[in-house]
Amino acid sequence: MLHFLLGITLAWAFWELCERYAKRGLLQINPITFLLMVIWGSSGFFLLRIFPQHRFSSVVQFFSLAVPDWDIPLSVWTGWDFLTHRSLLFNSTLLPIACIGLSCLLISLSRKSSSTNLKSKFFFLHSAIGLSVGISAHLIGDVLLNLFLYSEDIVNSIFSQNDLHTRFGFEISNQGILFSLFWVALNSLIGFAIPFAIIKLFYSRLGVKS
Repeated sequence: MLHFLLGITLAWAFWELCERYAKRGLLQINPITFLLMVIWGSSGFFLLRIFPQHRFSSVVQFFSLAVPDWDIPLSVWTGWDFLTHRSLLFNSTLLPIACIGLSCLLISLSRKSSSTNLKSKFFFLHSAIGLSVGISAHLIGDVLLNLFLYSEDIVNSIFSQNDLHTRFGFEISNQGILFSLFWVALNSLIGFAIPFAIIKLFYSRLGVKS
């Protein structure tokens, strides 16, 4: 629930920022697509978990989980070590940023070739922008949640000079706390900054509605 509320809050703040500084580009963003992808990226459609298991349970699981938590079932199914929970790949904005870049490239190429089939490409871009904001919110939520849960241990470790690595519940790919906090800060910044830049610059220059 924390991730859901944080996702909605940060999505609202992002939208207000765009309303103020990138309104022309924001007019071309589908708000429903944006919101749904924010929810999927930040908390997943967790209410799906209350439904009985059925033959599509594996598919439902991916919709019910936040995207950064996809490494949990994937590591079980594949047995790949690099997909252990809080992996570098899924606990980052690499996937949505790559999708944003690909979408912009396809849209630019389509416009140069005078293609009229732009709706699907814009939908993909809207989705990637929302997903980027949602994943950033999830990463921030993970840090805040663990800071709350382990606050006493963190204070004790600072004064006793104990290894905080064994006490703090949040680590990215077993790389230690400092790296993990840096990784979250960097990816959260990128996860908000690049979508804003796309809405401010790329969309505004297109001057077309999706």
